[in-house]
Amino acid sequence: TKRQFIDYLESYATKFEINPKFNECVQTARFDETSGLWRVKTVSNTESTRTEVEYICRWLVVATGENAERVMPEIDGLSEFSGEVIHACDYKSG
Repeated sequence: TKRQFIDYLESYATKFEINPKFNECVQTARFDETSGLWRVKTVSNTESTRTEVEYICRWLVVATGENAERVMPEIDGLSEFSGEVIHACDYKSG
C-alpha cells in the first residue's frame, strides 16, 4: 500500500541517517575534479522567498523513483472514461 511504501522509505532514511530535502529543484550538479566532490546547486520557492543552496558531497544519487517508467495497467472501462488519465511519472505537484 501507499502507507507501507512511505513507512519503508522513512525507516530506511532513519536507519541510514539520510536527511532528504523536499521541494528543491536541482539547477546544476557538477563533479569538482580538484576536490573530488560533487557540487549541487538547488533552488526552492515559497510564496514569499526564493532560496538557493549549494550542497557539496561525496556522492550523488540520481533517483527518479519507481514511478519514472510509465506502465499502464489494464483497467476495465478505462477506454470509455471521458476524464483525464495520467500516470504517476507525469504528475507534477504545484
